Amino acid sequence: MHTEYWDSMQPFLLYREVQDSHSSIPLYLYLCTGIWSPVPIPTASIPDPDLRNLISKISDANSDASLQEVLQDEDMMSRLVEAGFSKPLSRLSLSDRGNIASSLVDFHMFLKVKAVMDQFRNGLEMSGLLQYMTKYTDLLRPLFVDESCPLTANQVKDMLEPRFSDKGSTKRVHEEQAFLHFGDFLDQCEEEGMNCRLEDVVIFFSGAARPPPLGFTAQPTLEFLSQDALLPTASTCSLIMRIPICYGDYEDFKSTMILALEGNDGFGGP
Repeated sequence: MHTEYWDSMQPFLLYREVQDSHSSIPLYLYLCTGIWSPVPIPTASIPDPDLRNLISKISDANSDASLQEVLQDEDMMSRLVEAGFSKPLSRLSLSDRGNIASSLVDFHMFLKVKAVMDQFRNGLEMSGLLQYMTKYTDLLRPLFVDESCPLTANQVKDMLEPRFSDKGSTKRVHEEQAFLHFGDFLDQCEEEGMNCRLEDVVIFFSGAARPPPLGFTAQPTLEFLSQDALLPTASTCSLIMRIPICYGDYEDFKSTMILALEGNDGFGGP
């Protein structure tokens, strides 16, 4: 490609939000072609933790009665209505699980954001990049789709530079305890069976599931809240994550982190 087009592409590479490859490949292909081609997405690759949890419950249902119980969940009913699922819920059975799941995933991962994707696609066309994406779809895919190995707890720990209070201060003691809790929490997020993923932690403080190809524009930092603060907060623009220091017990710290990350809207706000 010509140098000027590579230069104009750099802002997109700097700020793109990297998703799991299973969920981002169909979105990338839509940008290239303008045609939505839904593909099966593993439940673990669904970026929205609430939607991921609902799809898991649908998959785990082993009888018509258990499926009906899942469908009575208020969030489930709201999402199905929003997705335009018209079949009466009382008539649904285990044979409908696939249609229910695909309707939810297609709407909430694509149709709901289609207008934004179309605007982005128009911008790519105006900048001259879309013609190269259409012509060199496979060549450019690594710039838009993350197909690397899963994140590790150590990688996330290395991303965040802690900002401690002065040594010897009372707050420093609590900060060091919270820092140890946070490290243990990241280790648990790496394990299967946790409600939160390491990607959820990175999204919380950066808005992206992974560092962009050209790296973050600033050093992400880990700061510590005051003694009376109960929930973690973040500033995605400044790449700052702030964790509470009021929890001496790890399980209390863990529960608070899960609560905040599951309720996160993608920009650091619990």
